[in-house]
This record gives sequence, C-alpha cells and structure tokens, in this order.
Amino acid sequence: MEMSPKPSKGISAVGIIAVILGGLGLMRSLGILRRLFFPEISRRGASLIEIIQQGTWNCSLAYFKGAMVMGLILCLFQAISGLGILKLRQWARKLMIGVSLISCALCVDLVLRSTALRRVDWSILGRVGNTIVTLVSALWFHILAVWFLTRPAVRGQFEETATRQKDS
Repeated sequence: MEMSPKPSKGISAVGIIAVILGGLGLMRSLGILRRLFFPEISRRGASLIEIIQQGTWNCSLAYFKGAMVMGLILCLFQAISGLGILKLRQWARKLMIGVSLISCALCVDLVLRSTALRRVDWSILGRVGNTIVTLVSALWFHILAVWFLTRPAVRGQFEETATRQKDS
C-alpha cells in the first residue's frame, strides 16, 4: 500500500490557518447574523442595527445583512477547502483560490464603506474598529493564500498527488 505524500510545511500552514479562520469566521458571522435578524433576543442586536442605520457603514441594512450571509458561506467553504488542502486535494486548492478572491473583494468593499475610516470619527471607530481589523486581517490572509497556492512548486505538489490518485 502506497503512502500518500505529506504536504509541505507551507501548505500545511495555509490549510490549518484556513480551517481555524474559517471556523472563527463562521462563529462571528453567526453571531452578527443573530444580532441582525433577531435583535429582540440579543442584548446588543438593537445597537448593531442602530450603528448601521446611523451611517457607520455606507450601505443599507439589507446590503449589510447580505454581506454577512455571503461571509458566512465563504467561511464555510474556506474551512472545507482548508481540510482538503491538508490532504493535497486539487479541488480544495482551486476552491480556496476562488473563495479568497471573492473574500478579498468583499473585505475591500466593506472596509471602504466604513464611514469611520473616511471621517475619522473616533467614537464610531471605537464601535466598528474590531470589525475593520478583522476584515483587514482576513484580506491579508486571502491575498497571501492566493499568492502561495498559485506558486508553480505548490501547484505541482497538488498535481502530483492528483496524478498518483488517478493511477491507484
């Protein structure tokens, strides 16, 4: 019985980070969505809706809800692709690249929509600063993931594993 090849340290790091950040993103997205869709059962739900409606984010409440639902779906796919990357699955590498590109666009859009960054209103920034830091951190991870997973040596390791699986 032939042993499956082990991923390099870099591939393992991307896979593990993707699983961890995907899981944390799922929990954060679910918490925000609960506060947005069910403010009556959440202690802080009404204040989140008020922050959005006061113009902290340059978008409608419906847009913000849609962005959070999209974020939830992307986090789920990120965690799944991270598990596949750890097993050197070619589909997982492609899924992670796609998820990262879409996530980059969403992160940039939400950061640019933040009125707190445009007006430098420190009272608003204090309420949404954590979210902005999270978005910028996610943006950097996704940029680095796309860069790393498209390197010829990394792509070659995934292709080699796919070829071995076809031959078996």
